[in-house]
Amino acid sequence: STLLWMATMKVVERKPMPTPMNSDETLAHSVDWSRRGVATATNMFMRILGNAVGAALLGGTLNLSLRRSIAQQGLGGSVSVDSVQNLLERGSAAAAGSPVMGVLRGSLSLGLHRVYLVVFVFTLVTAVLTLLLPRPHLE
Repeated sequence: STLLWMATMKVVERKPMPTPMNSDETLAHSVDWSRRGVATATNMFMRILGNAVGAALLGGTLNLSLRRSIAQQGLGGSVSVDSVQNLLERGSAAAAGSPVMGVLRGSLSLGLHRVYLVVFVFTLVTAVLTLLLPRPHLE
């Protein structure tokens, strides 16, 4: 039961738990010696899976937001999501003043805002799941 909860939290939170000990030590102390290898491997697998899913979800959120914003501005034919790279490059200071770059800057700002909202939702889900974790019985 504890192993399942810790695996679920790894997928949701995508980072080590904020405890005095790291999550590997916490996990090692919560299972028998005979199950530590399986528990550690599951923990690492869930950490990797959480990172991959999180990067894909947040990247997809940003990409979708940029596409929608560019389409709403009527620039779909002349500007693409790849044009944002020009905005982020150092040498594009001259192009940064153009109206198209202004639209891209606004689209990028909106997209990042939506990414931060998704991260906030994940934070709330993690907090709720943490409160639902079974409490250990102290002896």
